[in-house]
Amino acid sequence: MYEPEDNQDVESEEQNEVEIRLKDPLSSIDAEMSVLSAMMLSKAAYDECLETLEAFHFFRPAHQVIFSVMSKATGADGWVDSVILENALGTRLAEVGGGNYIRDLMEYCYFPENVAMYAKVVLDCWWRRKILDECRAIALDCRNPDLSANHVRERASVLTDLPRPSNGAWKPIRDIQVRPMSETGVSTGFPQLDAAIDTRGYPSGQMTIVAAVEKGGKSTFMLSSFIELSQNCTERVGYASFADLNAEQLRIRINRAMTGFRSRPTHEPEASEYDATMADIGFWSSGVYDASEHDDGACIETFAAWLKAEHKKAPFAAFFLDYAQEIQTVRDTQGNEARQNAITSQAVNRLASKLKIPIIVGSQLSGIKDGQPMTKWGRVWMAKCGWMLWVQHDDETHDCDVVVLLSRFGGQKGKIPMTWDRRNLRIR
Repeated sequence: MYEPEDNQDVESEEQNEVEIRLKDPLSSIDAEMSVLSAMMLSKAAYDECLETLEAFHFFRPAHQVIFSVMSKATGADGWVDSVILENALGTRLAEVGGGNYIRDLMEYCYFPENVAMYAKVVLDCWWRRKILDECRAIALDCRNPDLSANHVRERASVLTDLPRPSNGAWKPIRDIQVRPMSETGVSTGFPQLDAAIDTRGYPSGQMTIVAAVEKGGKSTFMLSSFIELSQNCTERVGYASFADLNAEQLRIRINRAMTGFRSRPTHEPEASEYDATMADIGFWSSGVYDASEHDDGACIETFAAWLKAEHKKAPFAAFFLDYAQEIQTVRDTQGNEARQNAITSQAVNRLASKLKIPIIVGSQLSGIKDGQPMTKWGRVWMAKCGWMLWVQHDDETHDCDVVVLLSRFGGQKGKIPMTWDRRNLRIR
């Protein structure tokens, strides 16, 4: 009979055999037995499982008891073998199958160094059971006529809140490739403003806040930057407004900023000038998000799902969100605006980090105190942003200053003077 020449071949065969047996997505008794066996055979396996598993992760009740007892009863060497385990179980030994079952477990796993694979199967099965239980509860709520739609949606939101373990979350320092600072951001479209921060533009994977008092130039700055990026980025750029301007008004405003006209003029030579300008920008793939296309288009959950799906189809270089403090959430905040903004700001920040793009957020200021801007609910947004800009527009002189108020990426704070294009309602 053929015998493998080394343990590596035996280990490979063991892995293949286990993978074949672990087919039930909701439970794997083989994996559970392999974990408990490995823990009795190896202190390293014992320590690793205590860090990654809990007793409730096991499907078989007997295994829950065994793991719970093992996690509390350690021997002189800091771990539990079969003898120590039997003694620690005491009167519960018969409950888990007796001493014979413990000894069978001891011999079940040939290679305890594979315990990470077995533990992952146990954990994955538990996640599937947990999600299935949540789905069943949600389904019952959906069929309950006494519950409101908002209650059902709030109940369903637990699925997005479930923590999801990721094998790629740990990033060893040796694996981090340091890129030149100029490659870590997306240009604002204004070189003098890019120079004010080490990332040379909007920080990728972070929120940037653009703030101004009412009619102070916030939307004008954001639309101007949106147009500059659309002209120069190879990827598309998105824009959404959750108050003040709807999608059609946004298109009119952008049209005026690009051409100087709200729509195509009926007389020459303005019509020819308009056509020539539009011909130059015909290749643009950028656009605006129309919240009215969705029943809950102004909710952060709906917008986030839409943006993730769109980003997979064709990546965005950046996305602008104007009037962010008006973004809603499907969660029941009981009218608490501070809670609402805490949820939405966190969701936007995670969205930027997940998609690895800058999200530029417009926030209206309520006033100026002691030379510093004040904004309602602004602290919850500022706590998560990487860069904050304050647009100052003087209607009398038509000048515009952009002040860098906050930068977590180095660079100097200060004012950057810009030109206000009155005809086009655009900053240059």
